[in-house]
Amino acid sequence: MSTRVTSLRGMLIGVIRSTETRDVTLVGDDLDALRAELEAQATGDWVVTASSVEMARRSTELTLIGRLANWVTREIEADDREALHAKVPDGFKLISMRRV
Repeated sequence: MSTRVTSLRGMLIGVIRSTETRDVTLVGDDLDALRAELEAQATGDWVVTASSVEMARRSTELTLIGRLANWVTREIEADDREALHAKVPDGFKLISMRRV
């Protein structure tokens, strides 16, 4: 009696995330207020991913440069890895996959 092992391969589910970013430059003299203003611009799926502050010579003026990223995610489905990668639209990257 022989037994045959068959592999049951299910569908692949991939999670993709937007790669859209935008830079924001804010100028003022209160660092806490500038940071609060930057955070206020991160609405919905947008998050602050980086920020730096520069101070002008002989001035109290601060320049805050921040980067925001749109971290909206969604799922895509395919039968195999190659097909899953082919379904990733421009402006998105595949961040995880699982077999179901």
